[in-house]
Amino acid sequence: MIKLMIVVNSRDEGKRLSDFFEQKTDIEVTGVEYNGQRAYSKILSLKPDVVLMNMILPELDGLGIMEQLVANLEMPKLPRVIVISSVDNPTIMDCACQAGVDYYIMKPYRLDTLYNRILQLQSPFQGDGKRTGLPLRSYESKRNKEQYAGMEDNYLESEITDVMRRIGVPAHIKGYQYIRTGIIMAVHDIAVLNYITKLLYPSIAKEYNTTASSVERAIRHAIEVAWTRGDPNVLESIFGHTVSMNRRKPTNSEFIAQIADRYRLDYNMRLQA
Repeated sequence: MIKLMIVVNSRDEGKRLSDFFEQKTDIEVTGVEYNGQRAYSKILSLKPDVVLMNMILPELDGLGIMEQLVANLEMPKLPRVIVISSVDNPTIMDCACQAGVDYYIMKPYRLDTLYNRILQLQSPFQGDGKRTGLPLRSYESKRNKEQYAGMEDNYLESEITDVMRRIGVPAHIKGYQYIRTGIIMAVHDIAVLNYITKLLYPSIAKEYNTTASSVERAIRHAIEVAWTRGDPNVLESIFGHTVSMNRRKPTNSEFIAQIADRYRLDYNMRLQA
């Protein structure tokens, strides 16, 4: 029986994962945690074979958990660790693997893929309990998106394009593409907005071969254009009645989060269907 611990930043994702793995006869879910510091303590006490976790967590992030586990000399055996992330950044991936992460998979993901990876990672523990084989140290990112989520992301992109057109963001300005990419990332993992300068802007910048500061300025400009030229009725329907009262322009993260929230539930339900 493989002892699995789930460490994520969303209760919806935690329930989805635990419900799935609790149905597997060869896996025991020893716990679900939503806080990085508490997760580290539970890993020490519960000693799971495999930890499935997000990189972005409150108090202590995924890298911090790995660093503390590796530094703890009282840990007789490190668990296998699979990171689930919405940030397709090779630098962060490399840092994760150097810290001891065994596998890095991008959102959106298939539950059966996660199950197979857990079985693959657990197999070297057979026998003397030591890691006799090389860890996968592999990334399931763009290939996974193209093979599995392409149709869903196309649907999502079409929906977001339509709402941005109605809001009044001109398609010819740079911020238009950056906002659309940021919204899709936030739909996959809303927690990226808690690290907008450290993760969101750099990830968008990498995709469009520019700088994080340019991304921030372009998004801010696009929002200003929409706020001064857009239809007040459409803005009010999306951002609430406060728009018509004081026309206060939202911050970049507020703008992206408000639109992303409109699609997250529907998108996740479509993935599970």
